[in-house]
Amino acid sequence: MEWCINHDKKIVFITIDRNAGTTLREFLPKCGFEVVEKPFIDKVIDYSFFAIIRDPVDRWISGVNEYICYTGEEVSESKQFVKSELSNNNFYFDQHTRPQYKNLTMIEECNLIKLDDNLSGKINNVINENINFGVLNSVHDRGLDNHHIFCVEMFNVYCKNNEKFYKFYQKDFELYEIAT
Repeated sequence: MEWCINHDKKIVFITIDRNAGTTLREFLPKCGFEVVEKPFIDKVIDYSFFAIIRDPVDRWISGVNEYICYTGEEVSESKQFVKSELSNNNFYFDQHTRPQYKNLTMIEECNLIKLDDNLSGKINNVINENINFGVLNSVHDRGLDNHHIFCVEMFNVYCKNNEKFYKFYQKDFELYEIAT
C-alpha cells in the first residue's frame, strides 16, 4: 500500500482503497509529498496523519465493482462468486471491501476526512496548501467496466437489511460519523 509523506511538513497521508487514494497520489506530489510504500511507523512517529473515510455502503458498492473488474475471472463467474459469498454473509472480497479501520490500526491519532464535495478544501486545510484536486477518479475515468447496478442490487438483496453486514462494518460507520 502506498502512502504519501511530506517530510518538511511532517504529514502522512494514509491510503485506504476506494477512498480517493489514486487521485491524491497524483496531486500530493505537487505539494511536496513523496509517494512511498507504507513506511515503518517508527520512522514517522512525530508526524501527523490524515486519511479519507468514505461512507461504508458507498465504498462497499464501489469495492465490489472494483473486485469484479479485477478478479481476472469472467465477469459472469465473478458475479456468481459474489452472490454465493453474500448468501453466506461473507462481505469481504479483497482490499477494496476490507473494513477501512483496519488501515488505521497502527496509528494512534489520525485526522479523518469525510469523502464529500468539499474534499479539496478539507485537504488543503490539513496540508496548508491551496490546490484544486478536481474530479475524483471513477471507474469510468479509468476505462473499467461498470457493474454498479449489479453491485447496488447485491447490496439491496444481501446487505441492506442484514445486521451482520452492519456489525462487520460497524467501526467504519463509527469512523464516518466522527470524520470531518
